[in-house]
Amino acid sequence: TKKSILAKFKFDEKLKRYSLKEDVDLSYRISKSHPKSLYITPYAKVTHNVSQEGRLPKRVRSEMQEIYTLYFFYKNIDQTLKNKLIHLWNIIGKMMINIFSLFLMPSKCRFFRLKYQIGAYSVCRKHLSEIKNGDLEFFNKQLS
Repeated sequence: TKKSILAKFKFDEKLKRYSLKEDVDLSYRISKSHPKSLYITPYAKVTHNVSQEGRLPKRVRSEMQEIYTLYFFYKNIDQTLKNKLIHLWNIIGKMMINIFSLFLMPSKCRFFRLKYQIGAYSVCRKHLSEIKNGDLEFFNKQLS
């Protein structure tokens, strides 16, 4: 039943605030344990009430996105050469999109998006061993 699944699988407490990836992490773990048990419906209705209250600065949000994505990768994905190359290709692709976007349609917003993305990758590199070990305290302490 839905209740028993959610009793067994909890949201990862290391993913703070509204985080990013907490839903992907939970769904991925459930689907790995119970294949073909999750479904997508085009009939679902979602209301997203946007609030400026509690929003993170864009730099911090960019760091959160990259740190939590890397954490998800090391926590849930088999560390094969193939998977590592796919992950690296994803990073390169995101970077190229932001670079081309900036050059094709220059704007202050696109400049800072690229700047924050590069900064986020720098933070990930600096704290790679901590992220691999599931220790996100270096980042999460600023979210309190």
